[in-house]
Amino acid sequence: MRPNDATQFELIDPVCGASINTASPHYCVRGGALFYFCSEACRARFMAGPLRVVVIDLPAHDESTPVPALPVVEVREEPGRQTMAEGALKPGGKHQHRAHVGLRGQIGLWFLARRERRHAARASDELLALYRTVSADHPKMPERERFKLVVMIRTGCDSMAADAILECAEESFAEWPARRELTLCDVVHYLSVTEFLSAHEGEGGIHSNIALVVTSRVPRNLCVLRRKN
Repeated sequence: MRPNDATQFELIDPVCGASINTASPHYCVRGGALFYFCSEACRARFMAGPLRVVVIDLPAHDESTPVPALPVVEVREEPGRQTMAEGALKPGGKHQHRAHVGLRGQIGLWFLARRERRHAARASDELLALYRTVSADHPKMPERERFKLVVMIRTGCDSMAADAILECAEESFAEWPARRELTLCDVVHYLSVTEFLSAHEGEGGIHSNIALVVTSRVPRNLCVLRRKN
């Protein structure tokens, strides 16, 4: 899954500090975050000891935050002189063009993040309903087997593929930064992200805090984090 040029973002390899972007084929998911690397060697090094790497977490964009608007500038005309403001407001001026490009980018990301949250909310409701149906039909089934059956019904995959999906969900959310039991929230989170990325190839990753959406739709008792012994 390689994003197109319009959606590539400049990043820093968390292992070696090299400048990269989201077109890099070397990436992994840890703690609900997507990490990109300059090479497979850096990715392997990160996978071997992610706690040794310092990561700066960017704040999630809140849907309630208003989209910034272009400022209104009052310009007084002076014969024979063009001010910076005039250049910014002049039709076709380079300053106006840059402002519009930046604003279009921000609006585009805002709408993309809203689509992500809507998909996560819908997927959470559907997966929760499916889990409750499975639990009612199989009250004595172990929890992980319930998750596996939910994944098989949701994706149409076989038993082996469902096990692989659960392992990926566990590796992404329940193994780092601390080992704990896999929860329904983890499974829902993983499926929400992978389904959205699969349906929107080239979007350059996830721009929202999907965990907040999932935990707001799934009951807390199904998101309890129990540590592994």
